[in-house]
Amino acid sequence: MFSVPWWRLCEPILLKNPEHALQVLDILHKITVDLMSHTSDRKTEAFRVLKKALSYGWSVAIIFSPARGKEYFEELIRVPDIDVRSILKENLGKNRLKKMDAEWIKQLLKQF
Repeated sequence: MFSVPWWRLCEPILLKNPEHALQVLDILHKITVDLMSHTSDRKTEAFRVLKKALSYGWSVAIIFSPARGKEYFEELIRVPDIDVRSILKENLGKNRLKKMDAEWIKQLLKQF
């Protein structure tokens, strides 16, 4: 595992390394899954900041490892958690993902 400050995980310069991109997607997936169990924390500023970071970071990371990123998104799109779905939907609206695979985005958006 590489060592980088958490706020720099989704920096494109870091993600250009394919191994790092996969590790970042694994980290994002773990964080996103873990946040589902923190229902009492959702009104905090920390949760708001985390949600905002995930609403940006996923789309950046997926571009550098589309196969793994798509796999995780297709898994997470099935969870009923309102905040996870909000994070996914926010990312699906990013132009960088639309440029990568507009048809995939279109299919996932049908599930909202």
